[in-house]
Amino acid sequence: MLISSLRPIRILITHSTKSCILILLLTITVFLLVIDYLEELYINKHTDRTSTELVELDSTASTDVKLLKESSSPSTLERTASGKAVTQLASLESIYNIWRARRRNETSHVDCGRVLNEDKDYVKLIVGKRPKLIPQVLDMNCSTIRGRLNPINLLKPLAFGVAHVRIVYESYQFVEDELISSYHPQNFFCYSVDKKSPAKFFNDINNLAECLPNVLISKQRFDITHGGKFMNHAFYSCLKSLISHSGWEYAILLQVNLSRVKM
Repeated sequence: MLISSLRPIRILITHSTKSCILILLLTITVFLLVIDYLEELYINKHTDRTSTELVELDSTASTDVKLLKESSSPSTLERTASGKAVTQLASLESIYNIWRARRRNETSHVDCGRVLNEDKDYVKLIVGKRPKLIPQVLDMNCSTIRGRLNPINLLKPLAFGVAHVRIVYESYQFVEDELISSYHPQNFFCYSVDKKSPAKFFNDINNLAECLPNVLISKQRFDITHGGKFMNHAFYSCLKSLISHSGWEYAILLQVNLSRVKM
């Protein structure tokens, strides 16, 4: 009799528990969706701001270089604030010319300014004509590698250096391009090469480290999987190598082809 009377209560409790669990799961799902939306909103806002800055930089550089080339008469030179202004323009021209020269032939026809300015008609014209990148055979001579970097004498001193720690597997040219984009003598770059990487790729990374004093290679190599196995070991090995080098205050951990822009 007592058991029969308790049965409805037990059923009610069971239904209540299920309802609570369901509500909890729905709440967590909504919370995660909100977090994902806010993150995407922040990234888009940051990307838009970065794109605008790049367009302004490109436009300013073009104008300044044009002014520099037209500054052949004494009267024009006298209008500059000082000889330092002329030197700065010369430096700007050097950087601008390097940037232009590094554009690949496969993408040289793309007007980046119109893309960054969100010219929708222009984007429609090129969106279906994605160029196929042709692998380049890079000269791995140390002097040539250093020549592909931005001129060090044009780089301003940093308040502190940053250590870039990256797990790499293939695509040496991408690795070097990423290095060039953030290279500074005060920064450090440590690469943990996947144990499965091709021998040529490992040799190229090793050669890069021998050519540049602030580029390191992890002493240990791990068989890293897509599931993240041994990933922490690879990062930790690089960080141990960086400990003996002073000047950096923050470390950025990157894996394979993950770009800092995405971060």
